[in-house]
Amino acid sequence: MSFYNNHSFKKDYKELFNNGGIIKLKLNSKEIKFVKEHVKEYLDLECFEIKSSDEIYLIIRYRDIKNKISYHDLMKKADRDFFGKRFRKSLTDYLELLECSICPTTELYAKIGLCYYNLNDLSKAEDYLMIANYKNNENENFDLENSAKYFEERVNKIESEKYNTKSLDDKKEEFKKIKLNNFEEIMDHIFMYDSDIETTGMEFDLSSEERDYIKLVLAEEFYKQGDIEKGNYYLNTVEISPNKSKKIIKYCEEVRKNKNFYQYREDNKPKKLTFIRAGKRYC
Repeated sequence: MSFYNNHSFKKDYKELFNNGGIIKLKLNSKEIKFVKEHVKEYLDLECFEIKSSDEIYLIIRYRDIKNKISYHDLMKKADRDFFGKRFRKSLTDYLELLECSICPTTELYAKIGLCYYNLNDLSKAEDYLMIANYKNNENENFDLENSAKYFEERVNKIESEKYNTKSLDDKKEEFKKIKLNNFEEIMDHIFMYDSDIETTGMEFDLSSEERDYIKLVLAEEFYKQGDIEKGNYYLNTVEISPNKSKKIIKYCEEVRKNKNFYQYREDNKPKKLTFIRAGKRYC
């Protein structure tokens, strides 16, 4: 696919809009610059580069900024189908989650790639697994079969360990003790509207205790998904927060204690930080 003029870009944007997901492009430096400039004009697009076998690819991702979903409920549904080997059903939900994600995790890209791999669509499997492979500590060496095997073992291990951790539903029940009854609405707002915790806290009139609790829920969820940098970020912001309540201190200790258990890593090299919400983005 080539982007030599604005007409062709709009044509391919329409295709991406209709199909969702991502497009992987192998372009020269002039074309990459052209595409990046035009992506800025579309609020529902983002682009980033990955490297593989000495090649540089530009990834364009479609984001459905108007779609409101219950992210965690849909993820649980998709995971049930995925581990039940109902790959076509899980693929549909994973693609919707990808479109609605602010910053998709390595595991989400991997699961989409594994769905395509098991459905024998190897071209699309390669695209998504290549991204997951690169996001996994910027590993540039890629082999489709080895990558599929690696990520299948990785997501299986994460799934097998979930029974030892409190589920998000458990956290919601526990959170009622802090009288935050619109937990789901707040989480949807954060994920759907690209909002940081402090801005969301002002909009929902949350106390400092409630904001700390949201951060710890996010820290735990990111650890489970294998995104260690974001998990560390949210945990650390709570740890340095002054005047924490006893409930927050207890929960903070629980997350810190189980931090290594949540993580699943094959090496000790830390991930490169790709995203931390520090404030709203205005375009």
